Amino acid sequence: MALITDSPILPPELEREIFKLCALISSPRGILKLMLAAQRVHEWTEPYLYRVCALGSHIAGTNSVYALYREIDPELPRIPPSALCSVMERKSPGFFDNVRRVFLRPAHNEPPCYLQFLTLCANLEEVDIWFTLFGERAPWISLVEQLRLRRLSIEPDVSWALSKTSPLFSNLTHLQFCSKLPFESEPRILSTLEACPALTHFACIGIYKSLLTMSHRILSSLTSLRILILWIAGTPSIHLADFEDLVHDVRLLLCHVGGILPV
Repeated sequence: MALITDSPILPPELEREIFKLCALISSPRGILKLMLAAQRVHEWTEPYLYRVCALGSHIAGTNSVYALYREIDPELPRIPPSALCSVMERKSPGFFDNVRRVFLRPAHNEPPCYLQFLTLCANLEEVDIWFTLFGERAPWISLVEQLRLRRLSIEPDVSWALSKTSPLFSNLTHLQFCSKLPFESEPRILSTLEACPALTHFACIGIYKSLLTMSHRILSSLTSLRILILWIAGTPSIHLADFEDLVHDVRLLLCHVGGILPV
C-alpha cells in the first residue's frame, strides 16, 4: 500500500517552473517575499528582480519616461552603483539574462559597472537613455550601437551620433525622441527613420509648425509605420485645415505636453 503524506512533493523541475512563473508576474516586493521561501527558490526568482531596472545617480525625477513608468509600477527598482557592482561580482553572467528594460541617465561620474552591466544583458529589449548636461557620451554611444534592441528612447542629437549601419537600427520597432527637436532637424530625423527597416512606432516632441511639415513627409515615405505620435510643445492653435490630407490617417496622434489635443 502506498503511503499518503500530508506534504506532497513536486518534481524539482515543476516546482522551479511554478516559482519562476510566480516571479514573472509579481512586483519586486512580491519577488522579495518569494525569495524567502527557501534557498533554492531564492536562486530561481532573484534574477527577476532585474527584469526592469533604473540606473544612474540622477534618474529620479528627471526622465519623463521613467516617471511615467513609476506611475504604472511604483516599485520599479532604482539600483545604486554599489549594489549593482556587488551583484555583478557575485553572480555569473547568465544571471542577467532576464533583464528586458533598462532606464539610464548616465552622468560624468558614473562607475564603469553600468557599462559592463549592459554588455551582460543578452536578452535586453528596451533602453531609455537620457544624458545629464555633463555626461560622457562617447562610451555609451559605442555600446548602444551594438545592442539589438526593439525599443529605444533617446535624445535626438544623441541618435544622430549613432552609426546608421550599426546592429541597433536593424531591429528597432519603436523609437522615441525624449527631448524637444532642434530647429531644422527634419533631414536628420528622416535619415534616422529610414535606417530602421522594422520601425512601426515613432514619437517625438517639437514645435507645432515644424512637426506639421515633418508629419507629412514621415507618413508618406514610411509606409510600414503604424503609429506616429507628435507631442506638441507650447500652446499652439490647431487648425484642421493644416491636416486636411492627414485627418483620416489613423496612424497620426497629436498630443500636447499637458494632454491629448482636441483636434
